[in-house]
Parts: sequence; C-alpha cells; structure tokens
Amino acid sequence: MSEVYSMSQLDRRDFLKRAAAMTTGLMGAGLLQPRQAAAEPPVSPVAVRACKHYDRALIKQTLGRMFGDLGGLSGLVSGRKVGIKLNLTSLNGNVQTQHGVQFKYSDTTHPDVAYALAQLMIEAGAERVKFLESSYSATLSVEPLFASMGYNVPEFRALGNGSQVDFHDTRAAGEFFTGPHATPNGGSFNDYWEADPLTGAGAGPSYLFNKFYMNKWYSPAECDVFVSLAKQKGHDTCGVTLSSKNLFGCWPLSVYGSNATASIITDDRAGGSGPEEARTFGRSVSGHNGGWDPLGPVGAKLASEHGVSTYEGNRMPRLIVDLIRARPIHIAVIDGIMGSQPAWGPTNNSSVTTPGILVAGFNPICADAVCVGIMGQDPQAADGTGMFLSCKNYLNLAADKQIGSNDLSRIPIVGDPIWKVRYDYYPHVKKSGVIA
Repeated sequence: MSEVYSMSQLDRRDFLKRAAAMTTGLMGAGLLQPRQAAAEPPVSPVAVRACKHYDRALIKQTLGRMFGDLGGLSGLVSGRKVGIKLNLTSLNGNVQTQHGVQFKYSDTTHPDVAYALAQLMIEAGAERVKFLESSYSATLSVEPLFASMGYNVPEFRALGNGSQVDFHDTRAAGEFFTGPHATPNGGSFNDYWEADPLTGAGAGPSYLFNKFYMNKWYSPAECDVFVSLAKQKGHDTCGVTLSSKNLFGCWPLSVYGSNATASIITDDRAGGSGPEEARTFGRSVSGHNGGWDPLGPVGAKLASEHGVSTYEGNRMPRLIVDLIRARPIHIAVIDGIMGSQPAWGPTNNSSVTTPGILVAGFNPICADAVCVGIMGQDPQAADGTGMFLSCKNYLNLAADKQIGSNDLSRIPIVGDPIWKVRYDYYPHVKKSGVIA
C-alpha cells in the first residue's frame, strides 16, 4: 500500500517531495510512464484556491500560489514544448450564450485563465505554448474561431518573445496535411499521430480503443508537456466534465466525425477511404452511441471483443479513460470560477454556477476527484448514483487502470480545503439506458 503523509507528520517540503514521488514520475524527464498493476492507484497532491472573479492579475497570482504549493512549474516545463487543450465546446465561430451568459463564463475555458496560465508557463521557462482545440468549421482561421469564445489571439501571441504562444485548430490534420493524397477522401492517416493507450498511462488492457488518431500537435514530438485546461461542469453522459472529459475534443472530426448517413472513415494504408479533411460532423455517432467503431479493427476493438453496449453511459466513460491513457495529461487545471449544471447548453434543466475556485494538479484523476468533492458529490460513487446517475463512474474506471486515485482520504489537498470552497451541484436526470 502506498504511504500517505499529512502535514502533521513531516514538514511541507518533505510532504511535497513524497507526495510528488507517488504520482508516476511526472517531475522526471520521462514525465508520465506506463505503470505496473499495483494494489492501489497512485496519488498526487491537488491544489485548490478560491478565486471569485475573472481578472488576469488575480488569476495569475492565484495559479502562481497553487503551483508553488505543488512544488513549482519550472522543473516540469522549463525548456519544453507545452500543449494546452482548451475546453471550447461547439467552437464554430459563433458567439454562444446560456441563460444570457456568454459561454466563456458558463461552459468554456475563460480566456483570462488561459492567458494567466500561458504567462506562468513562459515565466517558468517553457520553450513554447500551443493552445489546442478542435472546431466545427472547415473554413475559418484561428483568429475568428477563437475570438468567438473571447480569445484575442494577437494579444496571446505577443506574450514572451512574440513567437512562443500560438493557437491551432486540431479538427483535421491542419498544418501537418501533406495532401491532397490519391485516396477517395484526399486524406491519409500518415498525416496523423497514432496514440496507443497501452503505451501511455496506467496498466492493463484498454476498455474500447486499441489506438486513436489525433492531430500531430498532440504528439510527444510536438508536445513534451500536455495540459488539460478544463471547465468545471456537469455532463449528461459522463456525469461531469473536468480535465479528463476535456480530451474528447482531441478526436479530429476528419476521422471520427459522423452522422446517420456519413460514410465510415477507413484506413487508406489498407486500401480504405482515408480521412476527410473538410468533415465537420460531430462525434456522437462514433463516440457516444457506438453506431460504428471508427476505423473498425484498426482503430478500435470490435464490439464482439469489448462486449460493451452502445448505450452512451456505458461507452463514453470507458472511451474517456482510454483517451487519457493514450494522451497522458501531465498538468490538469480546472476553471471553476463559473460553470454550469447539470450539463452544458441552455437545455437540460441547466443553470449557471459560480463556485469561485481554481483547481490544479499533476494527476488528472486526483484533480477531477477533488473537483467532484467540491461539487458536494462522492468521486467514488457507484455507477448510477450521485453525479454519475446515468453512467459508469469514469473515475472508478480510471482508478482500476492505475491512472490515479479518486479516494479523497488518500489525496493530499494543498491550499483551501474542500469544506471551505464546497459548491453543491445536482446531477442530470436519469436516462433510460442500462448501465453495465
């Protein structure tokens, strides 16, 4: 059993050193490495601080204190290429609102949090910082796309030496597209990064997918340190949207975008169609509903192999765990200054929330578990209960794969305790699917 230390047992410096040693080597040169199965999943300290409103100076000061609580950023990011996955739901160039509030407050990563984090990364010695998100537009450039969510791209680009910070739309191969290729759709999987859950974080076989295809900005060659900059929200399919669920947006629509009539994307290297670079369909058919396994046996296990029903409450939590294994998260930061419940968007009996907190950690499962605790819920809740009323609890699934612990009694929390910043969320109404 891993040891858990409290501040009363040792001084703060030793506490942070020992807690960090229990993560999976995130502070080492190898960052996150595959683990052997253990009796208990690893734990890593999580920083929590109250931050009541959006103000760049306040947020930078707060995040700076939080990373100081965690032992600092420079040892992890200095001299490295940082990729930051934003949570910009429905990024399509339109300004969107919920209950009269712009999405940047209620549903997407606020630009002030992103700006402050980029400042801290540059000051900690990062070689460069790339903000990454997949859009639903095949025509708009990054400036109008991200401006629709409140991001002044030129202002971000001016940080550092003027060439260290930039934005990229990862909907397709983007800058890595070398075509058009002699394939039915004109794209090729050679222009994408192939991510394997079994060579990333955690241990044991994958739940659904043997591999994923992503834009190469997410690859280790382009992204030494991967950050999930998420929003604290409820979710109708996965219970909550935090740092782990944020990775669903890494799926390129050119590969996984689908609808009831769209042709299935197949591997051009085996005589198939290849990616469709202009595709802008959503991912619900291939992801949520399992209407088809993207790329068949090349990219996903066959249904007969994984034995999981197509009900989204069974499929999506498993998919999320496979994703965070394939593209390990080195730093999780959750914008909980404002959010929404029980699911994003103006429907779903939703409301805007104002928790007034920021959360950060070096293990996404530990960080997400603390967020669920702040939401007044149990991160170890059984499937079909608590925030996970209509789904499998992905935190339990991740703990079973040795990615990180969701046991609040084992996770060291630095900064503000949960009881001090608790802001209760209510779950989405129960769906009719059978959880298994």
